[in-house]
This record gives sequence, C-alpha cells and structure tokens, in this order.
Amino acid sequence: MHPLVSVIIPLYNGERYIIDCLESLRKQKYRNLEIIVIDDGSTDHSLDKINKYYVRYEKNLLINIIKQKNQGQGASRNTGIDNVHGKYMMFIDQDDTLVTGILKKMVAKAEKLNSDIIAAGYQRVSPNGKIKIEVILQNTEWSKFKIVAPWSKLYRTEFVLKNKVRFLPVVLGEDVYFLMQLYSFEPKVDFLEEIGYNWLDNIESVSNTTYKRLGGETSLLPLYNMLERLKNKEKLKKDRMYEYFLIKTAVWNILYTLRKNNYAVVLENSIRIWSWFNSHFSDYMRNPYIKITKPKGESLKIRFVIWGYMTIKKIGCEQLVLRIFSK
Repeated sequence: MHPLVSVIIPLYNGERYIIDCLESLRKQKYRNLEIIVIDDGSTDHSLDKINKYYVRYEKNLLINIIKQKNQGQGASRNTGIDNVHGKYMMFIDQDDTLVTGILKKMVAKAEKLNSDIIAAGYQRVSPNGKIKIEVILQNTEWSKFKIVAPWSKLYRTEFVLKNKVRFLPVVLGEDVYFLMQLYSFEPKVDFLEEIGYNWLDNIESVSNTTYKRLGGETSLLPLYNMLERLKNKEKLKKDRMYEYFLIKTAVWNILYTLRKNNYAVVLENSIRIWSWFNSHFSDYMRNPYIKITKPKGESLKIRFVIWGYMTIKKIGCEQLVLRIFSK
C-alpha cells in the first residue's frame, strides 16, 4: 500500500481557481491522498464549487473541509498541519497546480532515501498558460535556500510534528520562518531535478502585493528578529550559506521596493537592515558566497546582482544608487 499523503490547501475566496487546483490532484498518478481544505472565512462561492466537485469525484478523492474565521494563510496552514493523517504532507496554494505525476515521484524518492523533505522545481505561469519563469533545482546545498516557499515540497509528517514546526501569522516571511525552523533541526533534504509545481502569476496574490510599499508589517526586521529567537538558531548561524541567504533576501527587499518608495523611506529601510546585520552577523561583508561564481546552484543573474550590490555597498556608493533609482 502506498503511504497516505495529506495535501493542505488554504482557501480564501478562491472560486476562480480552486477547481483547477483540485483537478491537478485528481489527475496525479498517486491516488492515496487526503486533501485538507482550510476555508479561512471565504465570502464567495468557493465551498459550493468544492462540494459540487466532490459529489462528482468522491469515489476518487478524499476531501476534508475545515472552516475557520479569517486568520490568514499561515494560520490556515497550521490548522492543516494539526489535522493531517498522512505519512507525508505537502502544501499547495488555491490558485496553483501540481504537475501530473510529480507526487508519485516525490513519494518514491522519499521512501527510497528516507528523506525528511523532498523538493522539486517550479514554473511561474501566466493566466493564459504562458510559462514566464522556470526554476529547476540541482542537487546542491544551496537548493535548500533557492525556493523558500513551502510548496513544491513533500514533508515527512513525523519530522514536522515531532519538532513542533509551525507558521507564524505575519505578513512578510511566514514561509521563510517555517523552512528555516525546519532546517534548524537538520532534516535530510533531497531534490527532484525537474518541474513539479505550477505557480500562477496572479496579480491579486499576496506574493505580488506584500513587498511593494514599506511599512511596519512589511519590514524584514520582524522576520529576522523572529529567526534570532529560534530554538536552534546557533546551528543555522554557523552556516555561512544561511547568512548569504539572509543577505540575498535583504538585497532583494531593498531593490524590489526601490521604485515604489521615496528616497528617505528606502534609505531608512536600508540603514535599519544593515544595522541589524552589524549586530547579528558582524562579518557579513566577508561572506564567502558573495561572488559571481557562488553559490553553486544559484542562477548567474542573481549571483551577479547580489555581488554587484554588495560591492557597491562596500565601496560606499549604496546611498547614491538608492537616491538615483528611488521614486
């Protein structure tokens, strides 16, 4: 008997997308599934659509719908974790889909290698079906940090529950916190070097709106401070690749918000971020992965951007660049 896999889907007003999501699960070549839909206080017809769909396919699908007051995606995922029955669990967002057949491959590899996490690549897909971005993971240490979303991964349920790993109900970084918390317990992570997840380029999604304007809730510092409070933070902090990941995230945050905010706001954000690094990673400017040739497994474009930005910062020209390119 193939082990049961619990698939957790947070749902909030997803009537336009949820059936495509469920269809991608029905079409998997792996049938032993428990689908847990967490309705986070939807006000549209999402549940009606799911119920009609389930009536049609109840012989092939097990769907458990759990209703709760609106609490956000992190809280919904936590509710899902608290209700899993499978040997493995995975997360999928309501507007995304799985590539047909990927689940069978992920379970087979997890069983063969006794993995705690199996990660696959993803593709960013426009609403008309055009592929905009493809990210394929290589079998390198950096691949743990390349995709920090909780989706496109299969988790051993026992590992997650034993270590009491949960999401935080925050605007920015709940995904990062979940994964870094997992990594602090040193899981066995393995990779499928192929695309397994279709991430819809949905303009209404949280990922497309969170970072554009800076404010208290969208600052990186609450996330970074929460990471500093992790039980096993010292294990993470000994890993210079983890440090590089935090640097990369900081640079990305500054650049992404640059054209949406005025110079004073962007400068203040930059000063606060790098002050935090000075306090917690005093040697961060000499991180060995800040190179065009490293880390192995990262795209050349991203390596170049991080190296270039940190070089500009090192020679004292960061503020000039922020002034030129800010709103």
